[in-house]
Amino acid sequence: MRTLRLIAVFAAIAMAMLTGLAWWILLPVLDDPVPGFAERQGVLAQIDETAHHQLADSALTEITLTSTSGLQVQLALRRPHRPLEGSPVLVLIAGQETGRDAAMIFPETHGVTVAALSYLYQGSDKFSRLGMAADLHKIQRAILDTAPAVMLANDYLLHHLQLDPVSLELVGVSFGAFLAAVPAAIDKRIDRLWLIHGAGEPARVIDRGLEGRIWPDPLRALVARFLSTVAAARYLTPELWVGRVAPRPVLVINGIDDDDIPRQAVLALHGALQEPHEIMWVEGGHIHPKRPETIARVIDLMFPRIVAQR
Repeated sequence: MRTLRLIAVFAAIAMAMLTGLAWWILLPVLDDPVPGFAERQGVLAQIDETAHHQLADSALTEITLTSTSGLQVQLALRRPHRPLEGSPVLVLIAGQETGRDAAMIFPETHGVTVAALSYLYQGSDKFSRLGMAADLHKIQRAILDTAPAVMLANDYLLHHLQLDPVSLELVGVSFGAFLAAVPAAIDKRIDRLWLIHGAGEPARVIDRGLEGRIWPDPLRALVARFLSTVAAARYLTPELWVGRVAPRPVLVINGIDDDDIPRQAVLALHGALQEPHEIMWVEGGHIHPKRPETIARVIDLMFPRIVAQR
């Protein structure tokens, strides 16, 4: 009997701790976080160049931007030796694995300036279930900081590069495609938005990513919904924002054989688009640094359209 009481007490304590942890994680997203983005963006206070490399067609500089709010943004800036007329600048936000290294996914710049932002998550790079659970708050903070980080980077690109005129094109790739629509809609300085291998309905996408890791299916769906709530999907899900980018154009590229993203989630994003927009499909699976053939197909679609605008 005493053993049963102890088990009940420990179970109650564990439940209380889990409830408290869940409340602490959900607290920042109980209310709409978007009104706080401008304050988080702050004013660009410091620019530190941490590395510089000369490439065949461009110069690559690694930069840390610091805002008056304390927000820090690391980016890689790749400036062509012979820039195109009109000074197009691609602002890239990709996933945790790629980050600002995305500036190097292009074999050559074709005269386009490329600014790739590091993913803002500052926790473990080993995405175990336990590690992610311990770092959920940091992951959430990175998601909430992405729009302010993009807008702070735009401040730098527009006011410190001495390019005139400047055409900003925001490119969200993979995980970054789930985050790019918000800053594109808010920051009217962005002239065009690209969403590469993205979708809507984050809970459905997370559920697909958890297949084979969490059983049974109803529990996996519940976890996926909780994680999407932690990520502020209620306020930031792409299908709520892509329509607000209009009348600026949105170009969407998805993979025909992309099994990482449920087709229904992709169609939810497509269905939320407003004119003007263009939807393109490429062969191959989900875009990834280890799939150069998929990257090449995406680049073959992107650069002719960018160059044709000049």
